[in-house]
Amino acid sequence: MIVDCCAKNVKVIQDKKIPFDLALYGSTLRAAHSCHLQFMVNMNSSASLVLAVVINDNDEDGNSSDDAAVQQPHKSSTSLWGLVVCHHTTPKFVPQGRFKDLRGLKQIYFLRYISTKKKFIEVY
Repeated sequence: MIVDCCAKNVKVIQDKKIPFDLALYGSTLRAAHSCHLQFMVNMNSSASLVLAVVINDNDEDGNSSDDAAVQQPHKSSTSLWGLVVCHHTTPKFVPQGRFKDLRGLKQIYFLRYISTKKKFIEVY
């Protein structure tokens, strides 16, 4: 979620006592890349909300590949299926409760869609 693409980034300072590098790849609080912020400015958008739709990979028979994932846990058993992207022309904050509601609605919609394809979907 980007509330305001023109807002200044806040620097994250890691505590020196933490013996490993921080990884923010799964965080909703990380900064957007500068080229994405410029893209938003170019299309006259100030805020954006992106929800990823991730599905479980299936084997050739269309069955869930849970056995393969158990045998080879180092391999990813999910794929990015699509994105739900929303833009707003003014800065827009979406409260955490509403964000969770949107994720729930997205999950219900895609579960319904995928059920017609006989696939199981997992939405993050």
